[in-house]
Amino acid sequence: MPTVLEEQFGLTWDMIAGLEDQTGASLAFEPCLETRDVDIDRLAADLTGTAFRHWVGGYTQRKPKASMVANVRCCLRLIVLNLLHAESAGAAGLPVGIPTGKDRLYSEKRYHPAFMTATAFLTAMKALMECGLMERTARGYHLPEHSQVGRYRLEVAVRRDIRRSRANNTDCFHVHPDSETIRLKDESRRLTDYRETAETRRMRENLSVINSVLDTADISTAGPLCRGRDFEGEPLLGQRYLYRVFNNNSFGQGGRFYGGWWQCVRKHIRPLILINGLPTIEADYRGLHPAILFAERGLEIPDDPYSPVPVPASAAKGSAAVKKTWRAAVKETFNAMLNATGSTVAPEDFDTEPHGMTKARFRQHVRDAFPMLTGEFGSGVGMRLQRADSDLMEAVMMHFADQGIPVLPVHDSAIIQREHTDELVAVMAGEFRKRYGQTPPIRIE
Repeated sequence: MPTVLEEQFGLTWDMIAGLEDQTGASLAFEPCLETRDVDIDRLAADLTGTAFRHWVGGYTQRKPKASMVANVRCCLRLIVLNLLHAESAGAAGLPVGIPTGKDRLYSEKRYHPAFMTATAFLTAMKALMECGLMERTARGYHLPEHSQVGRYRLEVAVRRDIRRSRANNTDCFHVHPDSETIRLKDESRRLTDYRETAETRRMRENLSVINSVLDTADISTAGPLCRGRDFEGEPLLGQRYLYRVFNNNSFGQGGRFYGGWWQCVRKHIRPLILINGLPTIEADYRGLHPAILFAERGLEIPDDPYSPVPVPASAAKGSAAVKKTWRAAVKETFNAMLNATGSTVAPEDFDTEPHGMTKARFRQHVRDAFPMLTGEFGSGVGMRLQRADSDLMEAVMMHFADQGIPVLPVHDSAIIQREHTDELVAVMAGEFRKRYGQTPPIRIE
């Protein structure tokens, strides 16, 4: 008897078992990737030229239209830049996950440069494969609960040549400043098109002001950084332009700011960040999501909004590290239960021994501590709260951008030059008070 997978997707369990391993690391394809590095630009031009000549050489009689020729050449360069960026990330390089489905290319065209038509892009992909510059390391697939785009990398011989050249510096890549800064994802977490409104235009204009201030700032660290040790993932270290991401086909959900390289450094590195050569501080809304929920209900916000969760005797008698781990687990679990539409497996890596309870009991322990929030856990309200916290951060950044002062957002915290500490705290508190009528707890790090 055929399974649901066979009936709906034509997949047998033997076929699924034979799918190529896609669990390794890869970089996402960036449709607006650029470089200012002369060596990388020269290498990209050489590789683009090789693939372009191969493609043009395939036309023996009727030549393609001039617009198609220009689009294919630009698509070739864009794909090559992504492959070069991936090759420079890590000791052995990484593959790039590149979507090639026509439906997806059409649905995401708002986020692509004008030259990246589906026809031109797929033509460029084929040319790179045929001329031996690019190889596919894993096929794409689509299953009921999971899908994955195909993964590609430069051919071995090309990668070997790059390793011997100077064009091997991941810090020299950035996203073009004209890329779309207001991004909407559907329920499958894929970018999707949307209707332009006064709200989306206002948010885009605000980001233009914020990004223009960031563009002129020198954002660095007091000492060199080491990839792997100091970073989460593979950021574009030359990237400072911010964009907002909304979720679930709704501008009422999500909206947080992404794109800045400083958002990818590990927490212990953030105190080392310099803005225009000056030391910085980070001001954090403490327990922002529970604080908003308390305020919405007219309840007083505690100094630590996670404090209603009682600490068991085993943890209370433990070391400072145990107590810190306890609060971190409370925070992770609380927010996971707000974001989930149903159940959650949080907290990850929960050690039952020092806390004296199982992970399941701990989740119930957190839930029981907030009877005033009945109905919020498992409702997915976390996405609405992200819209609220991102609007707070937008207002804070705009206040300083109007003065030409850069602010670096990290979700619900802000990094600024130390001399502006008092003003930053006052603005953060004031924006919260405008909306919720209370002064929130703000911590300086």
